[in-house]
Amino acid sequence: MASSHPESKPARAPFLLAGLSPAAGLLALAACLALSPIDALAQYKWIGADGRVNYSDMPPPPDHRRLLRAPGGIATAEAPAAGDARLPYALRSAAHRYPVVLYTAADCEPCEQGRSYLSKRGVPFTEKRVQTKADIEAFNALGFAEAQFPSVSVGREKMVGFETSRWDQMLDAAGYPKSSMLPANVAAHTVEPMREERPARTEAPRDSAAAADDARRAIDAAGLLLPAAQQGDPGGFRF
Repeated sequence: MASSHPESKPARAPFLLAGLSPAAGLLALAACLALSPIDALAQYKWIGADGRVNYSDMPPPPDHRRLLRAPGGIATAEAPAAGDARLPYALRSAAHRYPVVLYTAADCEPCEQGRSYLSKRGVPFTEKRVQTKADIEAFNALGFAEAQFPSVSVGREKMVGFETSRWDQMLDAAGYPKSSMLPANVAAHTVEPMREERPARTEAPRDSAAAADDARRAIDAAGLLLPAAQQGDPGGFRF
């Protein structure tokens, strides 16, 4: 009697990497697993005393300028001192809602004037220095009218060039105090890179013998998954 069950077909092994042979796919997958970007692994991200972005699974040193990421997440859109409980409420509220970012260039006297103006008024702000072609491209992507420095953003509002009366109007509208209320022991000025430096991919340290064993196993497994015609079996199935 003929069986009523449909003819079973051999299952095809799923391949994760399209366009690659089974052997190449397994080797590529093994290589990907052995490489991990520092950024993805690090629990902490901060700006150090030298202005550089750092990544680590250990908390930053006490002299760090700004913590950008920690276990459980942390907001990065605030001005440096925006969340400091030592700030008067009016200043803390304005800095939290409308963070100030100053964009400067090298050898720029108006930039120094803008920096001094914000410091004198007691406004917490982040300074981003535009120094390279890539920095210019990142600056242009922010939507400023032109690449002129200094430029400043207060929340979503943007202004090009330094002019005391215009900066006063923008800060007044955002609710910043007209005269400094910044405590003497609070540093309100932080320097950050214009573009975040992405860490280079690095190979995690592994025992050389273990790595060799993994490679041999990957090659052996790839050989088992090759089509039968490539293994010298003319009677094998082809899919």
